[in-house]
Parts: sequence; structure tokens; C-alpha cells
Amino acid sequence: MEDQIYKYLKAAVELSVGDGVYRYNKVNEIEKNILEYSLKKISNLNTKQKIIITCTIIQKDDKGLQMATSIHWDQSTDGTIKYVHETNTMIILVAAYWL
Repeated sequence: MEDQIYKYLKAAVELSVGDGVYRYNKVNEIEKNILEYSLKKISNLNTKQKIIITCTIIQKDDKGLQMATSIHWDQSTDGTIKYVHETNTMIILVAAYWL
């Protein structure tokens, strides 16, 4: 399941990012498209698990960004995978969690 989810996250970003140029007025649309595509495809896996998908889009500049996640769960049934996409002007991080 993990490999398939990764493929869906990657495809969602690649289909949504367009020319790859960061435009503030397009960020909400890109995020919406990524989340809707990912959730639709992952839901088709017919898993009984709950799915959480997050999407972060940041404009590349000289400022740094640090993100961290801490999760307490059952490692035998729960999981996470992320996909990072970079262009010259932005970074997109999409993560999926299943519980």
C-alpha cells in the first residue's frame, strides 16, 4: 500500500503544479487539487484505515523552514509516507498518514 500511496502523492503534485512557478494567487488552487486527487486515489484502495493528507507549499527564498511531526501509534497497522517536490521557486511537501 505504501508504494501505491507514494505514486498517488507524486502524481497529484505533478498534475497540479503546472509550470512550477510560485504564484501566491494560485497556491490555494494547487493545494486543493493535490489534496482532492490524492484522497480520491487513496480512497480507491478500499482500505478500512482512516487517511489524513497534508500539503505544504512554500515559496523558495533565503529564509529557512523547519517542520517536525511526532506521532504515537501502532506501528504494525499505521503508517506515513511523504513526497517532496522542488522547483526553482517553490517547495511542495505532501504527506499521507493512515490509521
